[in-house]
Amino acid sequence: MPVFLLVNLSFVLIMLGQLGASGVRQSHLNVTDSKPGQSRLACYDNRTPDSLLPPPGPECLKKELGQRGQPFMFSAHNDGSAFGVSSAPDKASKLTLWIDNQTDKAKSFFLCCTAALLSHIDVYDGEGHRLMSGEDLNREGGVTVVECSCAGNVVVPPHTIVPVDSTDIADPIHFYVLPPGKYVITEKTSTKDSNPTQEAASPIPPGLAISVR
Repeated sequence: MPVFLLVNLSFVLIMLGQLGASGVRQSHLNVTDSKPGQSRLACYDNRTPDSLLPPPGPECLKKELGQRGQPFMFSAHNDGSAFGVSSAPDKASKLTLWIDNQTDKAKSFFLCCTAALLSHIDVYDGEGHRLMSGEDLNREGGVTVVECSCAGNVVVPPHTIVPVDSTDIADPIHFYVLPPGKYVITEKTSTKDSNPTQEAASPIPPGLAISVR
């Protein structure tokens, strides 16, 4: 079961707020059934009594995806972990970051709340331009600011997918200016020394398509 090892226990309540429906109590974790060799989706909610949580299986899967949306999982890294992103059904710009541990052993990931999602994604507009985030603009001005409302380790069980951070990226100060339109959320490939260009990406990397209204 996922175990959250927080750097500072005073961050617990803040982390719960930032992770949306995610919780840290092991008793609030269910795992959906899956085929051998495939990762299972963890379903848990710190705000709901254990007796009211869906049992492992289709109902749990329906509940979690109904709140967060279907994750688009990116290609696995060499260490056997893969990241993904989903868009909330009721608000396209509210994204959730997912981690898939495809290995046979539990893996620990250090996360900085609110910044974790931004550090793993790039955003392209409908014309294929990578957008500048608030972080990009700060870097251009010679200022590097990483804001963490909390920080800690998430331990993901083997062959399990869990949601780990949820943020509305339509925030021009810290994230992005998103006028109404279509966008693609991809895994971050840009480095701290790269800048968005006016030339459209050819092609746009695989990602989650969203429509902001």
